[in-house]
Amino acid sequence: MAGLTFTDLPALSEAIEGYPPSVKLVALVLANQGEATQRQLVDETLLPARTVRDALAELQDAGVVETRPLIMDARQTLYSVTTDNSDDRSRRRRPLVAE
Repeated sequence: MAGLTFTDLPALSEAIEGYPPSVKLVALVLANQGEATQRQLVDETLLPARTVRDALAELQDAGVVETRPLIMDARQTLYSVTTDNSDDRSRRRRPLVAE
């Protein structure tokens, strides 16, 4: 996979330090792709759907990932790495991805 690495994203790396490799992989893929559905993440990471779902839940709980509905199909959700610090959980942190 070419693109961003954790050395390019020190705030993201710091935010997910101590998490399992599967969570780190999902975060890195999201940082590189910008946004993705759960299905796209399963296809890209080759991880089981449950593992991706659990990783996304952990990243959301940590305030690292934000969601929005997919406009073409509201049953699906788009996930992306948090880029602004407007929510309560991330006010103490700097942006994870440079804007």
